[in-house]
Amino acid sequence: MPLLLSRLWPWRQRRTSSDAATPGAATPAAGRRSGGAPALPAGSGSVAAFLASSRGATLDPSTLDPVAPERFYLPAGQLDLLPLADCCATVAGSRLRLHSQVAGRWGRVLCAHSSVLRGLFLGQAEGGVRGGEVDLSGAFQPCCLPDATCLLRLLYCPEEAHAANFSALAAAGRLPGVVALAHRLDADRLLAALEAYLQGVTDRLGSQQACLSALLAVLAVAQQCGRGGELEGRCLEALADRLAGAGKDWAAFAGPGGEAKLAALDAPTLAALLRRTSQRVEGGVYRPPPVLDVSGGGGSAAGGFTFCLPGFAGLGREVVYSPWVELGGCEWRLAVSPRGDSRTKGGKHLSVFLCINADRLEAAGMQEVNASGSLAALEQRDPGAAAAPPPRDHRMPLTSHTFARVADTWGYSSFVPLATLRRAERTYLAHDRLLLRAEVCVERVVPVT
Repeated sequence: MPLLLSRLWPWRQRRTSSDAATPGAATPAAGRRSGGAPALPAGSGSVAAFLASSRGATLDPSTLDPVAPERFYLPAGQLDLLPLADCCATVAGSRLRLHSQVAGRWGRVLCAHSSVLRGLFLGQAEGGVRGGEVDLSGAFQPCCLPDATCLLRLLYCPEEAHAANFSALAAAGRLPGVVALAHRLDADRLLAALEAYLQGVTDRLGSQQACLSALLAVLAVAQQCGRGGELEGRCLEALADRLAGAGKDWAAFAGPGGEAKLAALDAPTLAALLRRTSQRVEGGVYRPPPVLDVSGGGGSAAGGFTFCLPGFAGLGREVVYSPWVELGGCEWRLAVSPRGDSRTKGGKHLSVFLCINADRLEAAGMQEVNASGSLAALEQRDPGAAAAPPPRDHRMPLTSHTFARVADTWGYSSFVPLATLRRAERTYLAHDRLLLRAEVCVERVVPVT
């Protein structure tokens, strides 16, 4: 197996749009499930605006030339390495010449970052394919050329696997297909970067600016990239909130073809969405989970609120969000995982995070907000009961944190053991209701420059 380690450092150069070829045709991205949520429509301003900014993007799928695709996925100035290719893949009639081992920031690319490609390469090489290029076409089927070359670009140039480029792929309708192919190739490191990006996107799903197309598009990608269903659950929670509360604004929220896009969801997704939506409607009226004891609103820099979660025993692994509450000139809410998030093991802890509304933050001319405070699970003892001991709330500090678009949550994956909440001598779950208190103090605001 040849080791293509020459020209190590030039491969680290940053790619710019001037290095790309002329635009080529693009075909629709493939989804994970048949009948699943649609890909992001190219050029859809409302969808693109909902995603993280693509400012600083160096990857533009429209510059792909189907006649010379290697100009798109190989690092800038390295076309002279094409004769050293030791493997290839034919995708949509185009032959892609590839390299099993190429040095980069994450190590040697194709064999190191895709266990599927590594297995195919070694299997064919050991089976007697020598002196020619190992054919890896099977690993890329079914796939369209734009999705394949975008994925290869991110493998050859790992420094380009960042939020701005993921947003550019999403706005061009390529992200769902790239994620699906990354899963088929078992490209774990790229998937981890994509998952971190999607975590940031799904944290903003409660924004009232999110249209149905944007929510369904992010749901499609979350279904492909989410591990353990947490990302998908967040998308479904946001969809249920908007569907239950749309009312007379349904036409504006759904947009053209909205009902058809919703109907295209597969049956399990529709069933999960219907269950979540029904939980938000009581007596024909949409009732969001209640927020109690709001203090310090308006112009005060400090304040707090209590989030009430009734029927705690019936809550599953889906994330539950409180309504937005304005404190210190910003909007805040709690994100609660009743059985723990993906970072906890065994579902033995309650996860609680404080979130800032990044959309409102930027609209108010603020780039960053430094805040501190605390999170608490409140005991619910009857103060009038005879010999009742004083409440012993479970309180955890929130040290000073900079909240911004890229870091809009702060809290604890293991906030409190579920066994502690259920202890008979404690009253955290009196009447099967959990009360969570957030105290917030805004310390500094950095305006948009």
